[in-house]
Amino acid sequence: MNTFEENKRHPCDHGQTDQEWEASVHHYSQALQHNPRSPEALVGLGRGLLKLGKMDEGLAVLSTAIAIQPGHIDALLLLGHGLLDQGRGEDALQFFLRVLDLESDHVIALQGMGQTFLRLGQLQQAKTYLSQALQLAPNHPEILILLGEVLHRLGMWDQAQELLRQAAKNHPDPCAAHNTLGCVLLEQGHFAAAEEQLQHALAIHPQDCGIINNLGVAWMRQGHVSAALDQFRHALNLKPDYHEAANNMGLAYQELGLLDDALNAFRQAQHLKPDFADPYFNEGVIELTKGNFAQGWRGFAWRLRMEKYRNHRHLHTATDLTTLAGRTVLVVCELGFGDTIQFIRYARLLQRHAAQVIVVCPEPLVRLLTHAPGVTQCLCDSSPPPPCDTHVFLLSLPHLFGHSIPDFPATIPYLTAHPQRINFFRQSLKQHPGYRIGIVWRGNPQHLQDRHRSMTAMQFSQLLNVAGITLVNLQKEASQEEITLLSAKGKNRWVDFRSELHDFADTAAAIMALDLVITVDTAVAHLAGALGQPVWVLLPAVADWRWLLERPDSPWYPTMRLFRQTSLGDWPTVLTHVLEQLPRLLANTPQPD
Repeated sequence: MNTFEENKRHPCDHGQTDQEWEASVHHYSQALQHNPRSPEALVGLGRGLLKLGKMDEGLAVLSTAIAIQPGHIDALLLLGHGLLDQGRGEDALQFFLRVLDLESDHVIALQGMGQTFLRLGQLQQAKTYLSQALQLAPNHPEILILLGEVLHRLGMWDQAQELLRQAAKNHPDPCAAHNTLGCVLLEQGHFAAAEEQLQHALAIHPQDCGIINNLGVAWMRQGHVSAALDQFRHALNLKPDYHEAANNMGLAYQELGLLDDALNAFRQAQHLKPDFADPYFNEGVIELTKGNFAQGWRGFAWRLRMEKYRNHRHLHTATDLTTLAGRTVLVVCELGFGDTIQFIRYARLLQRHAAQVIVVCPEPLVRLLTHAPGVTQCLCDSSPPPPCDTHVFLLSLPHLFGHSIPDFPATIPYLTAHPQRINFFRQSLKQHPGYRIGIVWRGNPQHLQDRHRSMTAMQFSQLLNVAGITLVNLQKEASQEEITLLSAKGKNRWVDFRSELHDFADTAAAIMALDLVITVDTAVAHLAGALGQPVWVLLPAVADWRWLLERPDSPWYPTMRLFRQTSLGDWPTVLTHVLEQLPRLLANTPQPD
């Protein structure tokens, strides 16, 4: 995922130029020669040194002021913000708290507490302090922006938008409000609206590398990858140590299929900030794509240090199979439905090392996974987790087992469907002639690569040009317009199962009643493969890592065949290949009853 640039604001900024701050430092230095213990002169000097980037000197001077006058509020606030700018959030908190001990409703101290907790990732505490500050200063633009950022990160996007739009109206320099609002809109998937806000911000500060980076993200999400790449390069030229821009540059190269250039960019980001998890994870994904699994799994493990996993960091996770004997392991399903279906195969291997394997997963998967080999118990992830001895993330299991292609547990089927439901779907299909093919033409629209991997119902309707087949709809979220199009063309060779597909257990039963599944890269592709059913998967030119490079088959699923674009967006060639192969398949297959 692309990384955005956080707004960095200082409530004690006075808008002076560096030259003016130099003059201020000289003035207060002269004053201190006459009165070395003047708190006001020390605070003025400390403020100037901080503004000139002389952090250690400034903090030392301010500490002297506090030693002389412990209750000097400006000195305490400047120390707090200076420490925060150095990344010492825990130390900063004590100075803001000292101000609040003196004045419990001090707005800037409450703001400082909220900003510090925001930087520390403690979002609920940040929300509490910033909400208090906003009650005392309802139109304070800086507080509006900070609270908007917090609500954004908490997923409270509508409330965040409201505050940020208010800040943009009230702030004499609305750049930060427009920038943050752009980031909120990016998270919501409103890419064009995000671009508009970011362009407003860039018009105010055209050399702000953070805004330039964020605008690149907006362009990339809209498919303008080459233009986005130029933005990231520009941001990196303005700020050569800008690790987020280097990481985003790698993602742009990756989306263009330039994997070696992407690797170089990710390694540059790692060099710039060695504890930044994203480029290590992204490098791991490319190594997995290339089939370099030892390096790939190591890099993939860095995802657990990324922001999205912050709420899971309290878990005690297993790192060694030998420690699991006699223990209850809670397997945490992560990422998408397809990832869970693909890697639940490892539960059987895990059970050989542990006493019990309890799986927590999204509700649509619970019935399907309950009877998966190795699973002792399967629970919905919205339920309170049962007692356990240790945790493991599902996609960490291949790394834990040290698997490469020859080791993949590819025995199929490893998932099954209920016989009564299979019979129901078979009976429903009896009146429809020919070879029965289930289809899925698009995936989750929230997926960052959906514009590359999804197709249209119109494109899939070309399959009906092949005589002797019936198409069966497995696209649960199909629109009525899409259904009307396919139904009109297919007539008696079209079946819509949407109303019967309540969860993946139902979809599994429907697949077992079919002769073939043709799908884009979705969870249904994994489900058909896990059931051991024939499945053809239509892939973009730059496909997900698990499909590797150039192969027409998958080491994960023996019954799967891959049809790949040869250039970005070239679905017509893929469909032509499928339409050539289908008649050959039918000619060599006994027709169903």
